[in-house]
Amino acid sequence: MKIERKLHHWREAGLLSADQQAAIIAHEKNHHKGMFGRSLVGVALFAIIIGILSIVAANWVHIPGSAKIAGHFIVNGALAGVIWRWRTDDARVLWREGAVLMLFGLTLTLIALIGQVFQMDGSVAGALTLWMLITTPFVLYFGQKKLTAIAWVTGLLVTLFYVLTDLDPDTSMFTVWLVAEIVLILVPLILIGVGAQPFLRRLKPAFASVMRGQGHMILTAVGTCATFLWYFDLVDHMPEIFIEAAVAYNMGYLSLLVIPLLGMLAFWLYTKYGSCYKTDPAEQAGFRHVMLCLTSIALPLLIITPGFNVIGMGAFIILWGLLGWNAHHAGDRRLVSLAIGLLALRIFSIYLESFGGLLSSGFGLISVGIMLLAIVWAARKMNNRLTHKEVSL
Repeated sequence: MKIERKLHHWREAGLLSADQQAAIIAHEKNHHKGMFGRSLVGVALFAIIIGILSIVAANWVHIPGSAKIAGHFIVNGALAGVIWRWRTDDARVLWREGAVLMLFGLTLTLIALIGQVFQMDGSVAGALTLWMLITTPFVLYFGQKKLTAIAWVTGLLVTLFYVLTDLDPDTSMFTVWLVAEIVLILVPLILIGVGAQPFLRRLKPAFASVMRGQGHMILTAVGTCATFLWYFDLVDHMPEIFIEAAVAYNMGYLSLLVIPLLGMLAFWLYTKYGSCYKTDPAEQAGFRHVMLCLTSIALPLLIITPGFNVIGMGAFIILWGLLGWNAHHAGDRRLVSLAIGLLALRIFSIYLESFGGLLSSGFGLISVGIMLLAIVWAARKMNNRLTHKEVSL
């Protein structure tokens, strides 16, 4: 029904003829024939798999460790054989991709099983690192689809997280902050830079797209979280952090500040001399997005304050206002909608922060409800106006 309404609107706008509309509807109906039967087959296969797993799980403690590992190797070997046999069969590309994704996940369970049987004191970080080293070559070679790319990039980020959390628990707060800055700025910049390379976009477009998307997502999250640093009294807490790590104040301060500034410089040099960001309008919008996030990270460290709630509120609104404006000019409707939604929620949270005491009375509850309705109405009006307006680059 949804596509029929769209086709009707397109026909009224003169974009389609009546014959084209009828042909598209017929094609869609033919494409969805037998969907119920295929769905039932999928449910049946899912039930069989769950049943087999339940039987194995019920008798897991009684199965010898060698038998468990041998059975797991057989399953992994069968999947590897399927992938190799269908490596050039375009008719079975989805089956091959599913086998790649399954082998990627089952390799981790095989490593965990070997650790459970033979190496009880192994660490999660070590198992994940071995998993990524083993699986990365075949995933990058055989993987083609976005779901596989998302699984691989997510696995890489999770592995990196566990490796970092495996550090000495006595590590000083200054070192933790420094390492976190390096990782949370360097890793997404590397993902964006590698994903923007023409050769990767040509050979593995899904991986290039996911790498850039994940990089932008991480930087956006870090830049947003950095706006809350304005709430904390860094004037008093910074010296304590540096004293604990036996680091001079000036040296420690510059170490924390130089990382986002170097990230901005490195990314600017990369986009100026080594990528397509300088010619593609959409990529230029991506460059501005990265620079806005890095600026949001650098400013609280550049301007140390005793903590001002007003600045923190304003920093969040300014950041997401600029990100939304940039997304609007790039034609990214989803990011525009996200920016408007976050701005609306932040404005409402500012009201709660400032006048939370009013919630104890009926008048406070009524005023909150009216304000929320007004914010939702204004956000929808602004969203419709921006997303339906013709983008002018």
